Amino acid sequence: MKLSRYFAELLENYHAEIEDLRHDSEGRDVLQSRLKDKRRAFKDLLPMIDVAPEMVAPAFHRAFEFPAGRLDTIRELLSREPGEFLPWGELAQDITVAAWAQPLVQAVLGEPSGEDFMSMAVGLEYALAHAANRAAPDSADHRFDEDEGEGEDADSDSESLGEDFLEQQGFDRRSPK
Repeated sequence: MKLSRYFAELLENYHAEIEDLRHDSEGRDVLQSRLKDKRRAFKDLLPMIDVAPEMVAPAFHRAFEFPAGRLDTIRELLSREPGEFLPWGELAQDITVAAWAQPLVQAVLGEPSGEDFMSMAVGLEYALAHAANRAAPDSADHRFDEDEGEGEDADSDSESLGEDFLEQQGFDRRSPK
């Protein structure tokens, strides 16, 4: 998967933002509660979609499903720069958006740069999940939706894979392997 300069730089920032949201000062995993807070305050975050999109995009963490057979569009998106993205209507045909995220999508699409932001959010979520699931075959159905009852094991696995990704980028690990 080839990332444009835009996505390569933004992916590092996005991953770091997700990891920053993950733990409180006592080291407890609080990602789900912080994501819920971010979603509740989403309308207040909208003005930031142009200046700090990596701060707003986590509201869509695990909001998208990427069905097998439709991944070429997403991979093509990741090779593009802003202004070159597919219109949201075309991109949305190749993904599934979780029901809980639909109101957030509608709020974003009401903004002048909303379509580009949604494309960016989809691209970041796919790239982050792909980096964490590199061993998964492309023919598998890649599903990354928000499950309110998602177990701690999935978050622990994701955290470990996220740390593996950052270590490969030259960052120090927070926890031992």
